[in-house]
Amino acid sequence: MLECNPRCGYTDRTMNRRASILLPALCFLAVPAVCRGADADVAGFAWRCEVREGVSTGRLNRVRLTEGVYAGSRAFPFDLRLLDGEENERPFFIREADRMDRTRLLSGGLFRVELQASPSNTAATFLHQGTGEAPEHNRILLDVRGDDVECPVEVWAGDDARTLRKIAESVIISRHSPVRIRHVHVDYERTDAPRIEVRLVPGPGRSPPELLRADLYHQPGEVREGSMVWFEPVALPPIAPPPPGGPVDTYLYDLGSENLPVAAIRLFAHGKDHVQAVRLFGRNDETASWRWIGDGSIYSLKGLAGRDVDVRGSGYRFVKVELPRT
Repeated sequence: MLECNPRCGYTDRTMNRRASILLPALCFLAVPAVCRGADADVAGFAWRCEVREGVSTGRLNRVRLTEGVYAGSRAFPFDLRLLDGEENERPFFIREADRMDRTRLLSGGLFRVELQASPSNTAATFLHQGTGEAPEHNRILLDVRGDDVECPVEVWAGDDARTLRKIAESVIISRHSPVRIRHVHVDYERTDAPRIEVRLVPGPGRSPPELLRADLYHQPGEVREGSMVWFEPVALPPIAPPPPGGPVDTYLYDLGSENLPVAAIRLFAHGKDHVQAVRLFGRNDETASWRWIGDGSIYSLKGLAGRDVDVRGSGYRFVKVELPRT
């Protein structure tokens, strides 16, 4: 049995002409009751839901949380209780649905980084230090000087300088005008090579950007499409007065429940090469004023794509997406 305290209506919405959210799961260990524990104080809990999935003793059980859990929560997950058939509390923890492991920073500890510069390119070399095999890695994050940077990048890996081979090519982009874009990471196939080099090679006649910092990461895999919930825009009521700053395209999304643990809005736009500023607003019901959630940008350039705008912790049912026309 799950219980939580009620809360006045308010939800969260992911944006997109299609949109997606991730819902976590509750995990608990079912054990035979040796003695009866203290009864849970359930007098103040107005919402409850029976766990209908099969529960086995002596093993970790998992239950996917639905919208009703978040809608009834005041401070998820702290006002959530798991009760057995005799209404004794059972321990549990929340497992996030997107990934169990987290991005892991490897440079500065397991890897030493060296920055080099020449007239033709700038580079960063990561060298594994310590005994044993190097840990796996698959992402490099770069910090470059300048507000208008677009530069090809190569990633090389090997056991030492003589065995290096190119494993990835990409482009880094850092712009501030007219729309801010910052794509300064390079992903490659997971490897445990003890030596990794990233080279910024701008091409003939162009100077390489100054490399200020480089970090090496182990990045978890992509979120599984099956764990995402997709949304379509709903009918948009008249908005008055018109938004300041020129004409915009506006989309409205209703998650249908409050307090959903939405981390980002993912927007899919048509066309190969495009850059689009994004403004996000939220509210709890249709009569409330819109509250600013965040700004960001989506883009598709040089084969790279950025579709996500962070909305972590915003917690609104309705989300309005504004795409200013350029």
